[in-house]
Amino acid sequence: MQTNHKSDGGRSASVSRRNFLQIATAVSAATLPAVADAATGELPRLPLTDEQQLDACIGQLRNILQRMHPGFDDVRGGYVPHSSGGASVWIDLFRTPAEWTGPGLYLVEYGALRREEVEFFVTREWSDMERRHLLWGGVLHDGQIVEPREIIDPRRIIRKLEGGAI
Repeated sequence: MQTNHKSDGGRSASVSRRNFLQIATAVSAATLPAVADAATGELPRLPLTDEQQLDACIGQLRNILQRMHPGFDDVRGGYVPHSSGGASVWIDLFRTPAEWTGPGLYLVEYGALRREEVEFFVTREWSDMERRHLLWGGVLHDGQIVEPREIIDPRRIIRKLEGGAI
């Protein structure tokens, strides 16, 4: 149903309900971000530089990863330009390591690329070559440490496990 409400004698077309709804929808969609900003009390967004947009994206990724991996309390990330003209974006997750509290079975983060949690029997021994104490870990099998043993980075210790005494 079209009705001419203009005073120009009907020379211009009136707006149909469908067109009116399309226009109203477009106007509402255009104003929603402004209404949302006003409701949250945020300042209007200014145009961001590429670096600022990248920093914001990295920040969002860090927040998402921290929610996905709640055991990791330290999330670091950044953007590193290379001399060749390329660049890298990196994000690392770290957890606060557990303290070594004496010989025993520990859950240790293990592996370079794909880190897994592995049970090691960890002891502390003096190294004449390093001139310091090192943590040595070996996998237990039938109550015996399977050789070869490996040096355990104290930052990779997740927690001490019950049992596993030799």
